[in-house]
Amino acid sequence: MTGIDAFEMERYQSLYWHLVDHDLSESGVTPLTIRELLGPDADAEFFLQQALGYPLSEGSYETRANIAQWYPECAPQNVTLMNGGSEANLLSLWSLLGPRDRLAFMLPNYCQGLGLGPFFGDGVDTFKLKLRDGHWSLDVEGLDRAVGKRTSVIMVCNPNNPTGAVLTEGDMQAVIDVAARAGAWIVADVLGPVRQSDRHVRAFEGVRDAGTSGRVGGGSRGRDREDLDPPRLHDADPRGRGRPARRAHDATRCPRERSRAHPLDRACEPP
Repeated sequence: MTGIDAFEMERYQSLYWHLVDHDLSESGVTPLTIRELLGPDADAEFFLQQALGYPLSEGSYETRANIAQWYPECAPQNVTLMNGGSEANLLSLWSLLGPRDRLAFMLPNYCQGLGLGPFFGDGVDTFKLKLRDGHWSLDVEGLDRAVGKRTSVIMVCNPNNPTGAVLTEGDMQAVIDVAARAGAWIVADVLGPVRQSDRHVRAFEGVRDAGTSGRVGGGSRGRDREDLDPPRLHDADPRGRGRPARRAHDATRCPRERSRAHPLDRACEPP
């Protein structure tokens, strides 16, 4: 798309990522082998006999159902599979930011949102993690200042990239409370639920109180914005537009029929 400021770090990494002897910028996980992904008891030959074809664009029903089990009160229609977090961030901000909306964005971060916020919305207001006594923690007062009447989205990264800091439940609840005050969405760029050494990293859905009226979303979930197409997103509350919803539907509604099971669907089952 024209008009989006160049994401210089990502561009530089893309040019030289696989050309260097030692990559100090990689922040991904150690890749699994096919055997590790399938599990020790899976029939590898059955996997090799699977025909390659176009899958459902939102991901197979079985895979989405397995992923949904990781999150409280989540259903397959609340899950959409993407080609990585960058695509999910792009579609989320494309869906949720209107021309006069502002994005509240955590720093330090994977700074894709700094370019997308002014393009899809009216600008970006930042809040920070601060280093205190050797640990990074959320500046709650800075968050409160960054979120105003025109804030449509609060974007966080947890565990944080690049610091590795994990938000406490108190920090996460503070984000939810500020989002509820502003009627804003939370777009959480997360790895979760996972463990980081001895700490359990929870998703925002796992912290949220049932009485909280703020909107919580992750990945490509979004609210009903009929003016944006693509992607066309639907509010999770069938009673009407503009009502705070506990969770939003993904970009494509769940099919009525179950698709044919695939061995890799099982890889997303919770342990």
